[in-house]
Formats: sequence, C-alpha cells, structure tokens
Amino acid sequence: MKAYVSDTEDLKLDPSYQETWDDMIINFLSESLDVIQDDNWVISLGNAFTRQYALYTPNDEHSALLHRCLGMLLQKVNERSYVRGKMDWMYMQANITVPTNRLGLAKAMGLVAAAHLDTVLEKLKEILDNVGQSIFHRFLAFFSDSYRTEDSDDIHAALALMYGYAARYAPTTVIEARIDALVGTNMLSRLLHVRHPTAKQAVITAIDLLGLY
Repeated sequence: MKAYVSDTEDLKLDPSYQETWDDMIINFLSESLDVIQDDNWVISLGNAFTRQYALYTPNDEHSALLHRCLGMLLQKVNERSYVRGKMDWMYMQANITVPTNRLGLAKAMGLVAAAHLDTVLEKLKEILDNVGQSIFHRFLAFFSDSYRTEDSDDIHAALALMYGYAARYAPTTVIEARIDALVGTNMLSRLLHVRHPTAKQAVITAIDLLGLY
C-alpha cells in the first residue's frame, strides 16, 4: 500500500479522506486481481465478499465500499451466470434509502459494466420494469397525502445513478450501444419525476454522467 500512500497522516487532513482512501482500496484490489489471474481464486474471493454483507447493519454506510469491491471483482470474472447472480445479490443487500450506499451500489454496477455492459443493462431494465406501476402510484399521490413516494423515489434515484455510472464506465468500443440503451429510450423520462430532494440530486448526477447538458 505504500505505493498509494506516502503519508497517511497528511491524507487524514484531506476533507475527502474517506473517498480518497476508498478509491485507493479499489485500485489496489484491481491491480491485485490482475496480478493473480486465477479464476477459481477470484470466484472464491467473490463468495467471501458476499458473506461479508452479514456483518453490516442495513443503514451502515461502510457497505458502500463492499459494493464497489464486489463490483471490481465481477469486472474480472468471465462467467456470466456468476456475475449475474452476484449482481442480484448485491442489489438485494443494498439499502438504497441511504444515499451513500445508493452511490456505492451505482459505482459498483458501473465497474461491472466496464466488462459486462449487456448484463448490467439487462439487470437495470428488470429493476425498471418492476417499478413500472409507480407512474400510476404517483397519480394517486396527488389525491392522497398519506401515500408515500419515498420508496419509489429511492428506487428511481438508484436506477438513475446506476445507468449513469454504467455509461461512465462502459468501454468506448460499445459507446453507440451505450447511447442507444441509456438515452435513446424513454428511460430518462421515467426517472425525471422523482419528488424527494436527494432523489432529484441523484437524477441530476446521472444526467451529468450521461453527458446530457
């Protein structure tokens, strides 16, 4: 780790200390996996990462780093069924009501998309289709103060960020497919109607990542 940190005390003075440290851990993991180049060992490590989720409480913001570690590992795995299974697990374990965890999940999906874009887009479409009824629910919300839109907003905010980071990390060789899948559909229009302030900020971040100014 000395190659990443010259003076840990100086690093602690940086306001973005945690973010910087997390980024270095992800880079260190990536380089380590590249050196090892053992598919069985990498899959075993992925299974170990999966078991780590049991150590975190639902609102623990530190699980955001675990998402990113698993995402980076999946980027190095060629077995599509394994990648899809771990993506499903990661999404189920993520508490997307916590903005930090939501962002960590989105970055993780982006890391996976660097090598498995089609698999990630397939997963995101599945999530989007499952919340398709939210448009009707939002219509009802205008007539009922008791209806809560936070849950739907959290899902749409997470989706927006995941699409955004998938676009950011997608290989340049498939940029045309990325544009068609992320922008050339009605996906954005379905995510623009969130009401909660943090959800709106997530959508704005996603639009920025997609390069739609």
